Amino acid sequence: MKQVVLTLFALLLIFGTVHGAAENPNYKAGVTFYKQKKFLQSIGSFKKAIQEGYHDPNVYFYLGNAYLLLNNNEIENAIDNYLIAYEFSSSASFQATVLYQTGYAYYLKKDFTNSIVYFNKSFEMNKTLHQTFWAKGMAYYRLRDKESVIREWESYIMAAPQGLQSDNIKKALAILKDPNFQFPPEGAKDPILNPSDGSTNQSGVITTDLPDITGVLGDVKPEDKGKAEDSQMEDIEM
Repeated sequence: MKQVVLTLFALLLIFGTVHGAAENPNYKAGVTFYKQKKFLQSIGSFKKAIQEGYHDPNVYFYLGNAYLLLNNNEIENAIDNYLIAYEFSSSASFQATVLYQTGYAYYLKKDFTNSIVYFNKSFEMNKTLHQTFWAKGMAYYRLRDKESVIREWESYIMAAPQGLQSDNIKKALAILKDPNFQFPPEGAKDPILNPSDGSTNQSGVITTDLPDITGVLGDVKPEDKGKAEDSQMEDIEM
C-alpha cells in the first residue's frame, strides 16, 4: 500500500514539472517551505503563485495539504483547494489521489459519511488504491456500522494481503466477529483503535485512527500538524 501511494506522489511531482511547476518562483518557494514543514509560509507562497495566474493543479493540491496540516480549523480551506485541483487536472490518477485526500479531510472533520463518499469516488477512478478499503473501514467504525467495517476490511485483505495494515486488520476482524463484541462507549477503552492523539486510556490493534496517507503528503506526516495564531493566518489571506 505504501509503495502505491509513494508512486502516486512521484507521478504528481512529474505532472507538475511537465506543466511548468518549476518555472514559478513562488510555487518553488511554497514547495520548499512545505517540505520544511513551514506550512504558513508555504500557504503564503502558493497563494502568491495563484495571484500571479499560476493554476497548475499541483499548486492547489499542495495548498490543500498545507491547510490540512496547519490545524483543524483549516479543513474547509483544504477541501476547497482539493476540489479546485481536481477540476484543473486532466489526469485520472491525479484526480483519484485528490479525491482520496478530500475523503481524508472529511474524516478529520469527523464527517464520516462524506469521507466514505470521496473514498469511493477515489477508488472508482483508480482501482489500485486499496488503502481506500482501510480508510472506509475506519470511517464505518466511527459510524458504528460493524457489518460495513467487516466488509471493507475483508476487501482490503483480499486486495492487499501483504499490505501495511494487513496483520492488524486481521486481528481487528477477529475481535469484530466475536459474538460478544460491542462498540465501547465514547471515551472508553477501545479494543480496535489506538488513537493518534497520544491518549493513554485506550489501546487497540489498529495502530492509528487516521487513514494511511503515507507518501501522499510528501515528506510530511499527519503528526507534523501544527498550530497557528489567528494573527498569523490574517497575514496570508488573499
